[in-house]
Order: sequence, then structure tokens, then C-alpha cells
Amino acid sequence: MENPSTRRDTQFKEILRAVENKGLLGEEMTAKEIHEAVKEDASVSSPHEVATVLGYHADEPAVEVKEGSPYRYRFD
Repeated sequence: MENPSTRRDTQFKEILRAVENKGLLGEEMTAKEIHEAVKEDASVSSPHEVATVLGYHADEPAVEVKEGSPYRYRFD
């Protein structure tokens, strides 16, 4: 079984790659919007899982987390 930290790291990289490939860098999106955009290219099963992965990596310079309802994410 894969270490949860390693899995989140892998998922984060997949999300970043998919967002970049789809030309979505700089766009503010919700976890639901991100999930819809990357679900074919990243191993995330739900918007909740996207939010968990991005929250875990909130200190990374590649993603900005904006608190609110719902949370919004922007990739650089």
C-alpha cells in the first residue's frame, strides 16, 4: 500500500500537470471545477479529494489557496 503522503504528492503533480496542459494556469477555480477539468488526467476521485490534496500542499508556491465558501485555488 502506498504511503498517503507519497500518494498526495503524486496526485498533486498530476493535478499541476493537467492544469498546465489544459491552459488553466492563473485561473481561480473551486475543487469541483478542478476535478471536472483534471479527472481524466489525475488520479483523484472527487472534488473532496482534490481539496484534500491541494490543502496538504497549500504551502507550495505552485498553488494559492483562497479561503471562502467554497475555497478557491489558483495555480501559478
